[in-house]
Amino acid sequence: MPGDPALEVTPQALTGHAASLDRIGGTVRQAIGAAGGVRLGGQAYGQLCAAFPAMLEPLHDLAERVLREARDALDETADGVRAAAARYDGSDQRAAHRLGAPR
Repeated sequence: MPGDPALEVTPQALTGHAASLDRIGGTVRQAIGAAGGVRLGGQAYGQLCAAFPAMLEPLHDLAERVLREARDALDETADGVRAAAARYDGSDQRAAHRLGAPR
């Protein structure tokens, strides 16, 4: 019974997807760097609204934390996808060897 082509997995496609996740992770790293370098001073909104920067600080901290968590999740997922690609490739090579096909 032939395999379902809708379920076909190629290690190259998985490796390409991991590379895409790495690129997105790079963008998130840039955002983290930018967020870390920007803090509002006490006079950012003038004297009348001097309390705003202090009120926004917890939101800024939350945004940085969420970005770091996103970066970590992207890194972990990319590593997992690469590991899956390696397992698929190894499995394919072992199956080909058992069947006597050239590697």
